[in-house]
Amino acid sequence: MNGGQASFSGQAPGVMCLTSSVCNGVWIQSGSYALRNVQISNNKGRGVYVPNASVSNSLITGCNFIANSNAMIVTGTTYMVKGNICAANTASLSYGGGAGNDVTDPG
Repeated sequence: MNGGQASFSGQAPGVMCLTSSVCNGVWIQSGSYALRNVQISNNKGRGVYVPNASVSNSLITGCNFIANSNAMIVTGTTYMVKGNICAANTASLSYGGGAGNDVTDPG
């Protein structure tokens, strides 16, 4: 995703939800991805949720994570998280272990 906004307050089509009222902005289960210049806000779940350790070669940069329960929970290998703004999120960021990861955003 390059530019745009992902904001959901309840269950929405195409959004993976933890419960009927707690949804995530972006849920990535496999492959690789790049998020650039995207605003992800007002999610009762996670802004970005990457629970699968097989996800690799990924990038999150220049994004705004505002007023989510968690800004992001990212696992996998060989990913970069840089130059993002994280404000007014309830919980801190969480990054899984793995080789080749480069994270410079505050936790």
